[in-house]
Amino acid sequence: MDKEKEEINKENKTEQNNNKETPKEEIGKVLKVFTNELTFGKNDRQVNVFGLFKYKKNSTNYIVYGDVNDQYNIVYYATAHIKGNSILTLDAKKEEDNNAVKEYIFKITNNESMTDYERLSLKDIDTIEIIGFSKIEVKPEVISSLIELTIPKKKEEQKSLKTTKKKKSPLKTVLLILIIACLGGGAYIFFTNQPDPNMIVKSITCKINYDHQELEAIVYEEKTFNFNNQDNLENIDTLNSYVFNTTNDYLEFVNKGLYFKYMPGDDEDGGYSLDDENNTYKITTKEKIDEEYAEATAYEEVLTYYKSKGYTCEESISQ
Repeated sequence: MDKEKEEINKENKTEQNNNKETPKEEIGKVLKVFTNELTFGKNDRQVNVFGLFKYKKNSTNYIVYGDVNDQYNIVYYATAHIKGNSILTLDAKKEEDNNAVKEYIFKITNNESMTDYERLSLKDIDTIEIIGFSKIEVKPEVISSLIELTIPKKKEEQKSLKTTKKKKSPLKTVLLILIIACLGGGAYIFFTNQPDPNMIVKSITCKINYDHQELEAIVYEEKTFNFNNQDNLENIDTLNSYVFNTTNDYLEFVNKGLYFKYMPGDDEDGGYSLDDENNTYKITTKEKIDEEYAEATAYEEVLTYYKSKGYTCEESISQ
């Protein structure tokens, strides 16, 4: 009898451990979106992943995610295929797929039993490659709840450094201050009188507009070329505005998540914005000129080249 009781206790403990909630850090994660199907080349962007799991009833792996810009209250989902440290998403258009995801969202936001779901770890996953997806429109509070329940908060690391200073005599301190002041003043006078060879002193702004080859939109392109005092190109600021022909075209572009394909490649070198009132999608990029840049870099050559391509260009000089 004692042995039977021990076996029953072991089974109960095992079942309890299996039903324990996975820690928040393993439920959701912020991942970079990777795709190379773009006019602009390789792109990375971030999305909030609300869960990667296997639905036991059909043995299918799913991923549920949303844009970090959650104003559109759209949850995307797809079948998930793990490739190393990346997830590949494919279409999930069956009714059972939709029901499995809706059930997951309902249960996780209402703290209900998740016994039909086997959560898959996101610990080693860094990127998500979106090939196909479906979407569900939810209430704003559902999006907020998903973010709160699944996405880990960023921890602010605070480091306190304690330093011990030796006491100095007042005379030595005064002499040290005077020496530093003299040296600093001299250096300031010297360096402020020296022209910075890399300082931006001239710029050329060139504009053009054209019909997009894939989207029902007109692209208004504006490039600003910034030059130093040696007339050499230092960097290029670009603003591309996609103005859609109709509101329906714009909403389809937004609600289907198609703007993921046209985002800048690096957050540090660009950004994007959605202007709902004017049916406009905007991309800003900043390109630094280095040894890999293959086009013209001299002031007159840049001006001549872009005028020959049909751009309207204006010159300006810093005062």
